[in-house]
Parts: sequence; C-alpha cells; structure tokens
Amino acid sequence: MEKLNLKFIDNQTHGYLKISIPDLKKYTNQRPENYSEYSFYCPYNDCLYLEEDCDLSEFSKYIENKGYTIKNEKGYIDLKTEYVNCYYFDDNKFIRNKNISAFRRAFL
Repeated sequence: MEKLNLKFIDNQTHGYLKISIPDLKKYTNQRPENYSEYSFYCPYNDCLYLEEDCDLSEFSKYIENKGYTIKNEKGYIDLKTEYVNCYYFDDNKFIRNKNISAFRRAFL
C-alpha cells in the first residue's frame, strides 16, 4: 500500500487533515461537497481541511480501498502535524465546507 504524505493541522481544540483539491480528486475522485460542514475550504491554497472525527476517518477508509494509506505500520493514522493557535480557522480565508458549493459556483 502506498503511503500518502499529508499534513495534519492541530488548532488546540480540534484536528484537520489538509489536502489540496487536485490531490483529493486524484486519490479519491471525490468532490469537497462530499464532506461535512465541520470541514473547511481555503480558496487561497485550494485546500480542503477534513475534520478529524468524521471526515478524516471516511477519507482514510476511502483511500485504503483505492490502495493508499495514511496509517503507520501499527494501524494508527500517522501524519506530520502542524500546531496552530485555536483561532486559526476563524480567519476569513477559511470557508465552512457547507458553504463551498455556492463559493465555487460564484468564483471558480
């Protein structure tokens, strides 16, 4: 199984998997709209930040079925972690995923 090297963002209260939209399409053939309102989208870097409790686990299962993994040899999700402050996603550049469809239709 090929291991994907992705980044995990920890904002002291929650965690998110950062994946670019092109990589999301490449590895899963899914759209950002397939994920919950708890995830975020950033149009400035065209990345989706998958919320750890439901979206990250769904993503992990999906890519494993495609022959990829983000887990280590013991079966634990193993990602490089970037620690940010708890207000990181309060920045206006982040859009709650539930609003992404309208944003993408209007600007992309």
